[in-house]
Amino acid sequence: MSRARLLRYARNDVGGSGGLIRAVALLMAVVLVAGGCMLRLNTGRPKATSTTTTSAASPIPGLGSTMTWENCGTHLQCTKLQVPLDHAKPEGPKITLSLNRRPAKTPNKRIGSMLVNPGGPGGSGLDLVEQSSDELDGLNSRFDLVGWDPRGVGESTPVKCETHLDKFFAANPDTTNPAELQNFFDQTDAFVKSCTDNTSSDLLAHISTEDSVNDMDSILTALGENKMNFYGFSYGSQLGALFIEKYPDRVRAFTLDGGYDPTLDAVAGARQQAVGFEQALNSFLDNCAKRKNCPLKVDGKVDPTRYFDTLHQQVKDKPLRGTSDYKGRSMGAADFLTAVDSALYDKTDGWPALEQALADAGKDGDPSGLFDLFDQYTGRASDGTYEGSSIPAGVAIGCLDSPVPKDKVDYNKLADDFAKEAPRQGRSLAWANWVCAKWPKPPTNAARQLSPAAAGAPPILLLGNTGDPATPYEASLKLASQLPSSVLVTYEGEGHLSSGKSSCVDDIVRKYFYDLVVPPKGTVCK
Repeated sequence: MSRARLLRYARNDVGGSGGLIRAVALLMAVVLVAGGCMLRLNTGRPKATSTTTTSAASPIPGLGSTMTWENCGTHLQCTKLQVPLDHAKPEGPKITLSLNRRPAKTPNKRIGSMLVNPGGPGGSGLDLVEQSSDELDGLNSRFDLVGWDPRGVGESTPVKCETHLDKFFAANPDTTNPAELQNFFDQTDAFVKSCTDNTSSDLLAHISTEDSVNDMDSILTALGENKMNFYGFSYGSQLGALFIEKYPDRVRAFTLDGGYDPTLDAVAGARQQAVGFEQALNSFLDNCAKRKNCPLKVDGKVDPTRYFDTLHQQVKDKPLRGTSDYKGRSMGAADFLTAVDSALYDKTDGWPALEQALADAGKDGDPSGLFDLFDQYTGRASDGTYEGSSIPAGVAIGCLDSPVPKDKVDYNKLADDFAKEAPRQGRSLAWANWVCAKWPKPPTNAARQLSPAAAGAPPILLLGNTGDPATPYEASLKLASQLPSSVLVTYEGEGHLSSGKSSCVDDIVRKYFYDLVVPPKGTVCK
C-alpha cells in the first residue's frame, strides 16, 4: 500500500491532549487528532475461519498463555482478548479487544511482535494491519505486525452514537448569527445525548488513553513476550509515550511519528493546530501561486489566495448545492473547511485533489470534489450514515484526556484570540472542545510533564515533520525534551507524518527496529 494510504489512517488526529478534529467542532478540531488519517477505507473485513494457529512466540513463564489465532484473510490472523473494564479492578467486568496480525515473512529471522497504532484517537489498527503499507511491509519481514482496535473503537467494545450526523457536522460556530450559533449548541447536545443513550456509562468512564495504555500491556502479556516493539503514528505517539512512562522496562524499540506535547492542555492543543492548519493552507496557496498551471486563476492570473478567500466567503453566505451524485446535499462553511483541511495532510495526493475541487466549486458551482474529500475524511457513506466513522470514539477518548473550559463566554474570547493567529481556521477551532464541555464524564488525565520514570527507557526514535499541520513540529521537539532517551529525526517537508516520504527516514526506522541503532542527534531528512 502506498504512503498516501497510510496517511488515511492518521487524519483524525488530535495531536496530543488538545483539540479534536474539525469534523467535530465544526464540531472537532483536527485529533485527528495524532493520528489519525482521513480518507478512510471502508472495506469488509473477512471473517475468521475455523483453522487455528498458535503464536509464533513461545510462552514465557509468568506472562500468561499465548493467544490462539484464526485465519481471517490472506496472510492474516485474528483473535479476541478479554481485558478489565477498569484495570484497577482486574477481577471486575471485562471488555473485548479485537486484534489481527501478519506473521513475519521470514520466520527464521523473526525478532518478535510489533504493535502498531494508526492514530486518531479512534483509528482502527485492524484496518492498518489488514491493508498494511509499504513502510510496514518492509518491517513485516522480521516482525509479526499486530494491530488492534482500541477500546471503544470499531470491533472492540465500541462507543455507539447517532449515525446520521450531517446536521452535526454542518453546525457552524464561526458565526455572529445567534440562530446559527444556537444550532451549533443544539447539535452538540443532541450528539452527546445519542452517545450516552447508546453506550454504557461504565465504558464511557473507562475509555481514556491511559486505559488503552494498560490494554497494550495486557496485549504484550497475552502475546507471551516481555518486551514491546511499537510503531505509533500521530495520536499513536501519545499512546507510545505514556506506555514508555508507565512501563519503561517493557520497551524494546518504539518509533513515534508525529509527536504530541504532553504539557499542552486542550485549549493550547487546539490553538497549536489552528496555527498549524493555517500555515499549511498558506503553504498550499503559495505553492499554487508559483505554478502557471494551477487551476485557481482569477482574470487569467494565478491568484489562489484571492480565489480561496472569495470562495470561502461565498460558502459562508450561501451553502454550495450538490450536483449529480450529490443532489440534495449542501456544503456550508463548516463542511467546507473540513474538506479543505483533510487534503492538507498530504501534499502528494491531497494538494492536487484540493486544487481541482476548489476550481470545480468556484468556477463551475460543482462541489462534488469537496464532498468527496469530506466523505472520505469523516467516514460518511453514500446513504448518509457515518457508521464507519472514527469520530464518536475519538470524542469519547479525547474528552477524558484533558479538562476544557465550560463557559460559552470563555469560548467566545478564545475565538477572538485564535483568529488573530489563524484568521481562516482559528474561530471554528477555538470551539473544538465545546463537545467535551458537554460530555457527561469528567476527564481523568491532564497536561503534565512526563514522569522521571520515562528516562529509564532504552533509546526511542521520534520522527517530526516541519510542515505537519496536525501534529506540529513544535510538539515533536517538546516530546523529545520529555523523553531523555529519545533521538528526534527531523523531516523537512509538508503534510502529516514523516514515514514513507523519504528513503532517509524509512532506512533509519528499519535499522532502528532491526538493530536497535539510532542515528546521531540532529539528523535531518529532506
